[in-house]
Amino acid sequence: MMARPRRTILLVALIAAVAAGGGLVATNFIVSPAEAAARTTPPPARPITVMVVKQALSSMITTRGDVSSADSTSISVAAGSGAPGVVTGRVPKVGNEVREGTVLLEVSGRPVIALLGTVPGYRSLSPGSSGQDVVQLQKALARLGFNSGPADGKYDPELAAAVARLYRSVGYSPPTADVEAAGALKAARGQQAAAQQALSSAEAGLRAAEKGATDSQRLAAAGAVQSAADALEKATTTGTPPDQSAVEAAARSVQSAMTAFDQAQQRQAEIRSRKPQVAVDIRAAEQAAAQAADRLAQAQAAAAKAARTGPPDQAAIRAAENQLEVTHAQQQELLAGPDSSDARRAVTAARQQLTATNASVRTAESAAATPLPLSEVTFLASLPRRVDKVAVQAGSTVMAAVMSLSSNGLQILATVTEVEARMLKPGMRAALTVPGTGTAGASISKVAASTTQADNSWQVWLTPDKLTAQQEAALRETNIKVDIKIGATAGAVLTVPIGGLFSDAAGNPRVEVLETNGTKRFQRVRVGLAAQGKVEIHPVADDGKDLAENVRSLQPGTLVVVGQ
Repeated sequence: MMARPRRTILLVALIAAVAAGGGLVATNFIVSPAEAAARTTPPPARPITVMVVKQALSSMITTRGDVSSADSTSISVAAGSGAPGVVTGRVPKVGNEVREGTVLLEVSGRPVIALLGTVPGYRSLSPGSSGQDVVQLQKALARLGFNSGPADGKYDPELAAAVARLYRSVGYSPPTADVEAAGALKAARGQQAAAQQALSSAEAGLRAAEKGATDSQRLAAAGAVQSAADALEKATTTGTPPDQSAVEAAARSVQSAMTAFDQAQQRQAEIRSRKPQVAVDIRAAEQAAAQAADRLAQAQAAAAKAARTGPPDQAAIRAAENQLEVTHAQQQELLAGPDSSDARRAVTAARQQLTATNASVRTAESAAATPLPLSEVTFLASLPRRVDKVAVQAGSTVMAAVMSLSSNGLQILATVTEVEARMLKPGMRAALTVPGTGTAGASISKVAASTTQADNSWQVWLTPDKLTAQQEAALRETNIKVDIKIGATAGAVLTVPIGGLFSDAAGNPRVEVLETNGTKRFQRVRVGLAAQGKVEIHPVADDGKDLAENVRSLQPGTLVVVGQ
């Protein structure tokens, strides 16, 4: 490709020489083939360079920005039973207002209620819980008119009752306690009934002792002793039946885990059937199937455990033993005569036992009072808010964020290069092109490196000036032109094309200088304003200190490499 231009130049030179001299001999221009080949060989490749130029720069950064609602918050729903829920109703519309006490969504038949608070929800609350999140709940309920007592940070029966009233006010039944607490309450009530029966028997024995025994009473006492002995035998040999609610809950967990396992297997089969197969997808599907199988096995083991008959009820055994002792004592008293001292002591003991079981029931009732599941409440730092986006519909499986809420107002998120970002700072002014209505002013609120882009881009957040309703409607959820004024250099400065900038391993900007003797070296620089495809540079030492502009650092006319 280099031979033709060179031959053209030679031909033009030849014609010019002949025309001027008129007597040149053509043989003077005849060369050998070897010499002609040497003359037409391309010169050795050299780096592509440009000169450092000293000039004044001024510019405005123009980019595009996405307009979204300010202070947008994504709303996620925690899993209620370890498995993803399904949206069953109360799906909001974009633009709806969310106030404190609003049901944001219905998941698996249960509400997700919005409450005001700055402490993020991180646990389910139940009787016995304490802390700042409980204080936050107490204050929220008080604002809604559900008095829960002093905001002392203690989840007590009074607070549980207020939570129950909140649920009923939004049309839902209050949450129930877990299986363990419900079981403890059931056992405590059983002990209470046994103690009440023991007291009744003791009091009857006392009355009988005070009256004296008849033949029929003696026979009845013997029968009571035998019945008590039979009851004790039965109590010591009969296992506690499984808790039906626990069995049903375990069965539901097995069904849910089985459904998840079937879905994981179907997903695995689908991925394996794809052509071409993607190893990473296959491994992910296999891992998901294995995890689903583990959850199914765990659910089945829990179901088997829940269905087992428990050991004999120790409370029932103790009650039966006590009853046997009481009836035996009564029998002895009848046989011994009208001495009622033992009967009186039996009544006293029975009353003490009943008092203890009554206290146990109160404690169990407190523990089994209305809880507040993490999956059924969302605390937001500010309310009211606006629904900006809804990512689910009725029937959707809740896997990630279900919606986003924002306060009133808009924000613009623009993307710039790292070099441009270094010239921007909060407070700088910008002009926004508003579709159909002209322009509006804005200010930079934040400049930061992107955490989502892989190209080292930077993001700029801008807050618009006060907008009219028409401007806000025109801007919402659009992509617009953004002009950011960045000023000018203070006089003439050294400049190179932006393509002449490189960076070292530590990310420090530098240029590659081509010396007059053909050698190359890197010169670290400090960059300034960028405009018209050029960037302001200042030579600096390895420690970052400024260097004088000269032949040993950089100066106008210095050649820097922009390509090879």
